[in-house]
Amino acid sequence: MAASFFDPLGFLTPITSRVKTIFQLICRDKSGWDEIVTKAIELALTEFLKDLELLSFVRIPRFVFERVNESIKRVQLHGFCDSSKLIYCAVIYLVVETSLGVNRKFLVSKSRVSPLKELSIPRLELLGCVLLSRLLEDMLSVLKGRVHFEDARTWKPWVENRVNAIRKVVDREKWNHINGKLNPADFPTRISNFVDFGHWLKGQEFLLNMNKEKNEFKVDKKFQVAIMSECKRGECCFGLVTNTGYVFRFINNFLKTIKKLPLNKQVTLTTDEYKFALNEWIRDEQRVLQNDKSFDKLKNSLKLFDGEDKLIRLRGRFENTNLNFAKKHPLIIRGKESWFTILLIRNCHEQVLHHGIESTLNKVRSQFWIIKGRSTIKSIIRQCVTCKKFQGRTLLPPSSPDLPVFRVNNLYSFQATGLDYAGLLFVKTVNKGAACKVYVLLLTCASSRAIHLELTPGMKIPAFVRAFKRFAARRGFPDLIISDNFKTFISKEVKNFMMKNDVQQRFILPASPW
Repeated sequence: MAASFFDPLGFLTPITSRVKTIFQLICRDKSGWDEIVTKAIELALTEFLKDLELLSFVRIPRFVFERVNESIKRVQLHGFCDSSKLIYCAVIYLVVETSLGVNRKFLVSKSRVSPLKELSIPRLELLGCVLLSRLLEDMLSVLKGRVHFEDARTWKPWVENRVNAIRKVVDREKWNHINGKLNPADFPTRISNFVDFGHWLKGQEFLLNMNKEKNEFKVDKKFQVAIMSECKRGECCFGLVTNTGYVFRFINNFLKTIKKLPLNKQVTLTTDEYKFALNEWIRDEQRVLQNDKSFDKLKNSLKLFDGEDKLIRLRGRFENTNLNFAKKHPLIIRGKESWFTILLIRNCHEQVLHHGIESTLNKVRSQFWIIKGRSTIKSIIRQCVTCKKFQGRTLLPPSSPDLPVFRVNNLYSFQATGLDYAGLLFVKTVNKGAACKVYVLLLTCASSRAIHLELTPGMKIPAFVRAFKRFAARRGFPDLIISDNFKTFISKEVKNFMMKNDVQQRFILPASPW
């Protein structure tokens, strides 16, 4: 059925559009030739065949002018385009002003079904504009006056997605907006019945009064460059602001070129250019802050006000000081939810040579007041790699090794004995009232930690040998003696004494615990 229509000019576009849509539904349903279609497709076909009977009384004129002898004053082309999720369409009408009045006639139309891969409405609106520009391309050499309409107000996709092919054919000032109810191209895209087929062939009434009133939007030749939308790619606040300054210099030089003024060709940015770029970033941050619901409460609590540069500042309590205006009234910016604030804190943290929170906070507050500044700076410094390298981690003690054999496998007390001296102490003897110096030989069992004390008049070799003999008389000679490297313990006489009594000596490292 879809291939049986021969309609090169598109008079029957509302009909063929419905046929194309039904055919696409069949393709999307992946129905075979011998399979029964679904109820939805069957219902669409039934309604289409009923509406098709209404077209038996439609007559299409073969001539665009009412009378051959009319004196033509002006001829205009009016193109319309529209799109839906199923169809996008373009149609052109011819408005002829003659001596007898103004007439409107259908000229040509085209429609396309939307791709099986679902596209957004802005993309389909763009495809409708492309289709309209192609229809107009063959007629522009004949008629110069033309106006084009579309009913999409999705501004950003419509403007940004204009392709060069459309701009080569149609000037952007010629595009106008029209209400969807008045748009003739809306008729095929809505897949409605054919009651309004007469309006499709004749066009809307407002085409007769195009010179008196136009429902259009004007394209403002002034442009605004938006560079504040995303800054998360930046890793340095200084570099981010510097690059922004160069962008603004490029814009200013471009405007100066138009006005034939001398250009700024300096290699580096000036101080004024850098401050201007920084203020633009601050202004963008404050614009986001003002959209917050809690801004009014914040404004009252911090006594915020607008400065001469239209930036929001903190009033503070330093009005009577000799500080400059920027330090008296710092600029307010957002907290850690802003990437620009994070870059700013990192920059100040590097300027104070990675000092702590207080130094970084004081540096920031010399110009800016960050909401929840202390906690924000604390969280950022905690992630500083340089600070982590210098501070390091806490030194942990090594894990304890297993106990040596002589500590756990002794058969009796003092089999392995550790010894050392303690003192000096002063004691009084029975016969003499004066106090004299004494030392204590401390012997401890390596396994049970039992202690044996021997009082000695000194730490020389004879006194040690006598004290050790007294210990051995009560406890028996040990198999192993552990001691430090005291000169009495490592002397030749003591070693010979231990060797004669079959006692093994083991010395620990000097100045280390055993």
